Amino acid sequence: AKSCGIDGQSVMEILCSDTKAAMSPYFMRPGFAFGGSCLPKDVRALRHLASQNDTPAHLLNAVLEANEAQIAKAEAMVEKSGATTVGFVGISFKPGTDDLRESPLISLAARLIDKGIEVNIYDPFVKEAYDSGTPGAGRGNETVPNLESRLVGDLDKLINDAGAVLVGNYYNETIETLREAAKTQIVVDLTRLHRDMVSDANYEGICW
Repeated sequence: AKSCGIDGQSVMEILCSDTKAAMSPYFMRPGFAFGGSCLPKDVRALRHLASQNDTPAHLLNAVLEANEAQIAKAEAMVEKSGATTVGFVGISFKPGTDDLRESPLISLAARLIDKGIEVNIYDPFVKEAYDSGTPGAGRGNETVPNLESRLVGDLDKLINDAGAVLVGNYYNETIETLREAAKTQIVVDLTRLHRDMVSDANYEGICW
């Protein structure tokens, strides 16, 4: 901040004044990688600004490195399961949207497909966008081949056809079904279905 002529403490005061979003428990919680059209781009822009001002940006570098590490960790968790078919619950960068721009789930799916693992996807918002012919459906996807044909509208079918289920986004209507599935089937959870669920024989959380 100082290299740009800005008071660093004033910047932090502004950030911390927002108790409902930026510094709230909604964001400050262990979990999977972040994505979307804003935050990754903004972090890269701040790194570039720091570089232009000859200012080390260790924290910003670590943010992107840690984000990449979470994707790699999820990839390793799926590979460890030995599943050859994986059912993704969610593919957009967050629940409630069909936006795939810089979605870490898209990156993860593409890596698994490249390794010969079949990936099917339950994402009601992305499927609705395709089914309704929404302009720009699938926007942000540049790496997952045949995305539309991989979408499944029936969660039970996704689970039954999968060797492992990967929970990437939290959808209220899926929770009880997925909790039940975790009793007998491999479930890799990147979002946490429920606070009382911890890693065991079939169920593995990315940070719990």
